[in-house]
Amino acid sequence: MSIVFFLILSLSCDKIFRMDKNLRKPRIVREDMLQTYRLENAERGLVHFPYELEDKFLAAISEGKGEEARQLIREVLQFSMGVVSYSAEKQGEYQAVVAVSMMARAAIRGGMDAYRSYDMSDLYLQRISRTSGIENFWAIIYDALDAFVSEVKEAPDICTSSAHVLRAKQYIGMRLNSPLTLEEVSAEIGISPTYLSTIFKEIEPTGFKEYVIRQRIEVAKNLLTYSDADIGIIAARVGFCSQSHFGKMFRLRTGMTPFKYRQATRK
Repeated sequence: MSIVFFLILSLSCDKIFRMDKNLRKPRIVREDMLQTYRLENAERGLVHFPYELEDKFLAAISEGKGEEARQLIREVLQFSMGVVSYSAEKQGEYQAVVAVSMMARAAIRGGMDAYRSYDMSDLYLQRISRTSGIENFWAIIYDALDAFVSEVKEAPDICTSSAHVLRAKQYIGMRLNSPLTLEEVSAEIGISPTYLSTIFKEIEPTGFKEYVIRQRIEVAKNLLTYSDADIGIIAARVGFCSQSHFGKMFRLRTGMTPFKYRQATRK
């Protein structure tokens, strides 16, 4: 399904780009519209929250300061983000979308894995799209705030960790559903396999190969617990060549079979 979605999306984007080359229309937002909008906001008493306040809020997220971020977002509530919709419900939805998207980027600056941050952001945005009610939108914002701050606090210290290893881990995390070799990952980040193996062991004593297996197992554990997917399908999704091999690797590292693990975590 996702492949079809991205194919359609790419085709749609390509069509838009072709249209853009052929059609040069006036700008959607003109100067007179900006001036009128500003005057109307002034008449309504609507004041955008100061950029400095937004900057402090995002810095608090990047630094993992949850209490400070909560205090700052309460201050933001005293101002307006402008009129982005004439529907109060949509206004609240757009506020939540903007807040989650900005927090995700701030968390990346704080050391959170970029792809993990994007994935978390996507899931929060999906939740927003299925939600209604201003209070519920703000509940999602606060939940996301706590989640991103927690991720920043747990992020590795860039100063003490190898940037190459961090990049390797990001690449591995994106491709756990496919075969992964030391040669492939080292080529992706532009260093030799021998060097990657050496620095990887300095940070992950188990070494490259065992790290990959353990990451596959961790994802499988979540799928066994929270999804109803067949064990064979889960094995394939996390990159094992067969269900029997998956079962063997899983049991060696957890002390139980995937089936037993699923039963135990669902009691």
